[in-house]
Amino acid sequence: MDFLNGSIKSMYLKYLGAAFGSSLISSIYGVVDMAVVGQYHGPEATAAMAVVSPVWNIVYSLGLLMGIGESVLFSTLRGESASNERRSNELFSAAVLGTVLLAGPKALRASCKKSALPGFPPSLLTLPWAF
Repeated sequence: MDFLNGSIKSMYLKYLGAAFGSSLISSIYGVVDMAVVGQYHGPEATAAMAVVSPVWNIVYSLGLLMGIGESVLFSTLRGESASNERRSNELFSAAVLGTVLLAGPKALRASCKKSALPGFPPSLLTLPWAF
């Protein structure tokens, strides 16, 4: 793609198609996953998936936020001048560290086991980790 001389509309439509396709595949995956879990593990496992799904969406969204946001800042700094190399490397390191901390499965697992959501029995929160 020629970002300087290319058509903005065609570049936007290519990005829109890729973003829409990615979201569609992710949504289909979630629906199929829920159906398979419900079919083979029963209603308790489906309820456990329903409890964990919003938490997963938050973690996934924060990962996207870190990745996309930092890549924009990184590219802007790198494009401005070579003197910004140190600052851009610091931003890259912060993005990697933030992603690891936000998406660490052990941290998510520990927080779900220790917390109780209103209206849900504590035993329901541990079901996703049993599978």
